[in-house]
Amino acid sequence: MLSEYLLEDFKNIDELRQKYPKIIFRQITDAVYIVEVPPEGKDELEVLVMNTEYIQEVYLYGLNSEESLQESGILVFHNYPYGQLRGNGVLLGFLDTGIDYTNDVFRYEDGSSRILSIWDQTLEGNVPFNLGFGAEFTKTEIDAALKTMDPFSLVPTKDEIGHGTYIAGLAGGKDRPGYTNYVGAAPDSDFIVVKMREASHDLKEHFFIKDSVTAYSDGAILTALNYLVNKSAELERPLVICVAVGNNFGGHDGTNVIERYIQSLTLVPGLVIVTAAGNEGNSGHHYKGKLSQGEKKSVEVNIAEGENGFILSLWTKSIDKMSIGIRTPIGQVVERVPLNPYKKENFKFSLQKSEVTIEYKYPDSNTGGESIKISLKNPIPGIWQIDVYGDYIINGTFDMWIPRTGFVEANTRFSEPNLETTVCVPATETYSIVVGGYDEVDKSLYAASGRGPTRQNIIKPDLIAPSISVEGPIINGSPLSYTGTSVGASITAGACALLLQWSIIEGNLPTINTRIAKEVLIRGANRQPGIDYPNNIEGYGRLDFQNSFLVM
Repeated sequence: MLSEYLLEDFKNIDELRQKYPKIIFRQITDAVYIVEVPPEGKDELEVLVMNTEYIQEVYLYGLNSEESLQESGILVFHNYPYGQLRGNGVLLGFLDTGIDYTNDVFRYEDGSSRILSIWDQTLEGNVPFNLGFGAEFTKTEIDAALKTMDPFSLVPTKDEIGHGTYIAGLAGGKDRPGYTNYVGAAPDSDFIVVKMREASHDLKEHFFIKDSVTAYSDGAILTALNYLVNKSAELERPLVICVAVGNNFGGHDGTNVIERYIQSLTLVPGLVIVTAAGNEGNSGHHYKGKLSQGEKKSVEVNIAEGENGFILSLWTKSIDKMSIGIRTPIGQVVERVPLNPYKKENFKFSLQKSEVTIEYKYPDSNTGGESIKISLKNPIPGIWQIDVYGDYIINGTFDMWIPRTGFVEANTRFSEPNLETTVCVPATETYSIVVGGYDEVDKSLYAASGRGPTRQNIIKPDLIAPSISVEGPIINGSPLSYTGTSVGASITAGACALLLQWSIIEGNLPTINTRIAKEVLIRGANRQPGIDYPNNIEGYGRLDFQNSFLVM
């Protein structure tokens, strides 16, 4: 099994490969590399770590899952008398579970595909852009496969889960044969798609995540983003990327490596990035506390029956220093562990099988502040107590996160959770268009929709869109509906495809990028009477694409 790391440094990739021949390096930017280490390369990894300042473990991310189009002010533009907007000439890009390319909603009237390329990271074949793995399938190959009785014998990529097919269909599908009359937000757009490679068994085991749970590493996401951007440049077409994955690892402040990469892309003309806020608003997975110098704060965590473990993280503000101790449900204690930067301390208990590992990171390479990782292995169920000590306090505020829903058991949560700062990473990046959710039927808010602010006190989400039980295209013979902010993000991505058509294809605003597109959408968002905007539940309001045009 391969272990995976991130290397952030200005290195020559050819020299790295020559010096460490047993390690696989994949370059994302001039200073970001994915590092994959097979068992025989562990000795070389130790040397690399000694010779490099900024190498770190990857994190894992999970999926954030026609009335909606009318509600969002999109459908009116499909047959607008003063110029239709249907996404013509624009690419919709997805990094997800793949796509069912045989589905009618992704085909033209003649049966040919609207999908220009699929990069399946899980297969072997034609490798695109020197990314080093996976198989790329072109439109020519897809069209040839669709003419056969068994398309998958020629183009074997499949979406076994259906999530990627659903959000792509919601954003831009159209049933042209007319069996269902289904239409998505941008029905004349084309698609480029990445089926991401799931995290290895070893990575899931490290994060105590069950093999049956869908999870992707930083490496899968970074290479997917890299592919979509390069493919857009190769095709010379404007692109909207929908990012519908997220996690609770990292500082929730825009400093995660994926967030920094996305931030750099938000300045690129002709590229718009939409991210889902996540579904952690009511999960009980965030705690916020405040300490003074020398004070102790006890934080209770309820651990559910059947929980095999998880990694809890604590992040301080600014230059504050904190340390922790732990008490188990049966009263066994890990006394206050002194802050010892970049050293792991492991503790076992005589009366239980539980193990605790505490790792202080000070200064944290991403934030410059302090972060603490608390790994709980085989924790006995019940109330665990985390004692947080104020060692050196200027601000005193600290945040703690339990991993996202699906990565832990349903009842594993803080006893006194905080609903704020529950937007998932990478949606805590500042400049991408972050979308939360509401119910277009009764206009109520989606309770699980991630809330802001970020840890840097930036308001998130930017807006909200329909996200509850929204019906998508027929998949495997039956209509599929999902609830989650990935639904709202995909609808918003389709709206952005219409905006790019007007801006670039029709030449009205050729310099448009993510930052400009966000301003257009939030300016025209529908704001409810009696509510102060912006706020950390709805952002600037509800997606209203028609009004965004009126007030542009």
